[in-house]
Amino acid sequence: MAIVKSSVPQSGPVADADSTAHHEATVQNGEIETNAFNCFNLLIHECFITATVATQSVLLHLASQPAN
Repeated sequence: MAIVKSSVPQSGPVADADSTAHHEATVQNGEIETNAFNCFNLLIHECFITATVATQSVLLHLASQPAN
């Protein structure tokens, strides 16, 4: 079985392109993680608002009922 070794240049245009691609992939992953985190926070916030409005609606409904 033959072992093939690949030599990656440490400097020059190929190394620069590889470094740039790695940086862009890292930035993109960071943006995806940030977007997912913001989406999760927004979802929690919307659920909290919905629960608050629903609670207020129920309390207003109960308050408007005649006393027995």
